[in-house]
Amino acid sequence: METVGIRQIVATGERSGDAPATWGQRYMWDIVQALAPADEHLNVPIVVPVPSGHTLDEVLAAIEVMIAAHESFRTRYAVEDGRLRQWFAGSEPIPVTLYRSTEVDLRAAASALAKRIAGQRFALDTDLPTRAAVLLHNDVPAAVVLVISHIVADGWAISMIAPTLRRILREGRGGTGPAPVQLVEQAAYEQSEAGARQNQRALAYWRRMLEQFPAVYPGDGERPAAAPRYWQGALRTPRGFTAARQLAEAAQVSVPTVLLTAFCQVLGTTTGLSQVPLIIRASNRMRPETTDVIGHFSEAVPILIDVTGKNFTQVLRHAHVRALSAYRYGHHYPPDVIDLQRAIAAERGTDVAMRVALNNPYVAPRGAFEVAPEHDPAGRQHSEFVWMDKRETEAITAYANVWPEAHMFSIFADTTFLDPAAIENSHWQLEKVLVQAAAAQR
Repeated sequence: METVGIRQIVATGERSGDAPATWGQRYMWDIVQALAPADEHLNVPIVVPVPSGHTLDEVLAAIEVMIAAHESFRTRYAVEDGRLRQWFAGSEPIPVTLYRSTEVDLRAAASALAKRIAGQRFALDTDLPTRAAVLLHNDVPAAVVLVISHIVADGWAISMIAPTLRRILREGRGGTGPAPVQLVEQAAYEQSEAGARQNQRALAYWRRMLEQFPAVYPGDGERPAAAPRYWQGALRTPRGFTAARQLAEAAQVSVPTVLLTAFCQVLGTTTGLSQVPLIIRASNRMRPETTDVIGHFSEAVPILIDVTGKNFTQVLRHAHVRALSAYRYGHHYPPDVIDLQRAIAAERGTDVAMRVALNNPYVAPRGAFEVAPEHDPAGRQHSEFVWMDKRETEAITAYANVWPEAHMFSIFADTTFLDPAAIENSHWQLEKVLVQAAAAQR
């Protein structure tokens, strides 16, 4: 693969902007800053194959239209008096790097290129949070590669980006749909009296939950760290997700709720906790006008799951009710939550364990397994485990991701909590919980 040039596009929106950051932006900003400068793994690579028949100029125009339509692609950030602000220009030049590949497997070439571009962190105060490239094959566009900072888009929005670009390629400028509400308007809502009331309701819920959280997860910090310290595995398990879908259908709940329940049961077995505390993600797109906005809305919300039910179905129903309640309180101003956590820790004289979480990112990472599900028409039914990542710096005890469409889940853990063998075993235990629970219903 070789670099063959850079083309400049100019994304021109309807306005420039300077406003308080949204709560969702502040949430992701805080995560990035906590991990900086080792935060490049939070970057999001997106590969969009280009249908045959499109010229390079058409592809560049489509990228330009999409970035112009959604302000988050071209937003920078600044901290003023301790508060984060977002700002963007009405017109922004954006370099698009052109690469040429002679490889037969263009999907693999595009994925490798995306990984390479994603390997450099964004300086969110000075850099655009978006990088763009086009992969050429025989001088014809084969794929668009976008890399964004996670502050640009949450999981829901990430899942919208490739379809949006494909639609623009088909339909031109009209493919963006009606002008979306932007994050400046979201910030205005959050600064309003209605936003203040939402924040206070969320903080009251957080206090109720955190007062019940332990000071530390049992076992956390009790083992010598492996090198590097944090290990992430992944299990592709078609039979596990077949079981999860059966359980979800029988209980009339979502598949991610089934995975939440199974993860809590594994944690309960591992730690001996009967009430499993963890952090989940709330999408925070309750207002209809936010549904189609590419931006970062999601935030964390605590939940406490009782895993002592007589069977999986009973625990699942309990988790479903708890999750629905929690999602109502995920929209909040993050610094207020940090202040609350510190206040509770001071009141009781112990820390609050908030480093175990579960997320449903919508779009599965490419390259974790040799054959991706969409390219595996035979639908291999055997399960496969791989190590996805190992790193020295993180801010977690254990973190699970679930990707139902890819039949895949991942557990990322501190090896002072779970050693590598225990991390791998936790994946197999989660699969076992699902399969046995589904079998018990037959």
